[in-house]
Amino acid sequence: MGKSVESKSEQIRYLQNRVKLFSNVVGTLDESATASDLINVITMLDKLKIKLERFKKDWETNG
Repeated sequence: MGKSVESKSEQIRYLQNRVKLFSNVVGTLDESATASDLINVITMLDKLKIKLERFKKDWETNG
């Protein structure tokens, strides 16, 4: 498992890196993309949403 992301600056950096990764994955899609490729993109978004919700709670709690 990965290292826990705890500080606000680490969380922001994590999100920036994930968005870049997401952009790269979507950028590689072309007409040969399959439904499975789209499922992978959806999975990435779902995981990102979970992290965003966790970070939101952290920020609400810790300011």
